[in-house]
Amino acid sequence: MRTIIYIAHDDASSSSSQQFLLAAGRSMTKTDYVDLSVEYKQNTKFDDDIELERLQKYDRVIFQFPLYWYQAPAIMKVWLDQVFGNVLKLAKFKQALSGKDFGIVCVVGARPSHYQLGGRDGVTLSSLLSPYFAWANYMGLHFLEPFVIYQFQNKIEKEKMRLMMEYSMYLEQGLVEDFYALQSYVLDKMRAINLELSPIDSLIFQQFMNDFENGLQELEEINLLNQ
Repeated sequence: MRTIIYIAHDDASSSSSQQFLLAAGRSMTKTDYVDLSVEYKQNTKFDDDIELERLQKYDRVIFQFPLYWYQAPAIMKVWLDQVFGNVLKLAKFKQALSGKDFGIVCVVGARPSHYQLGGRDGVTLSSLLSPYFAWANYMGLHFLEPFVIYQFQNKIEKEKMRLMMEYSMYLEQGLVEDFYALQSYVLDKMRAINLELSPIDSLIFQQFMNDFENGLQELEEINLLNQ
């Protein structure tokens, strides 16, 4: 499954969170990225024909942006208006996008508790992202659960390592907060690593892999019992 991510950010090159996600996505997956601000500065506008041709090549479309004043940065709206503003071409876009996955990667500087009824901001994140659900529904896209990153600036290295795997799994599988799926995903990635180890280190690594697989099997059995 081919995935494309449209980044909406005023200057992604200066954002620690966006650079982290870019590095993770490019190293762990075959995802393609489009920086909307960079493209807009280069071309002064978005060409709907170019975007139609590009979108047809992918199976999963993802919008990635930080939450600015309860919405995506303005460049996201500019892209939507210029690309989908021609009503005569909407049928072509709907045909090209129908049945594809659509996801959102949203970076939020505040705590999760702030975005709920009764919280500091008094509004849920789901309600803030609802316009994108409406757009995806209109275009016939399959809306994935959003992947939300809260307070990236406060995460320690261990948390960032987990985030890297969770983010990569979202890009490739569209899954969020699925512990068993994450463990399976990590195991598959580890199997694909080509390590040049000494005989002793190779035995240690193989024992580690065996223990990991056994633990995953036990987790699967527990999941089956709870169904």
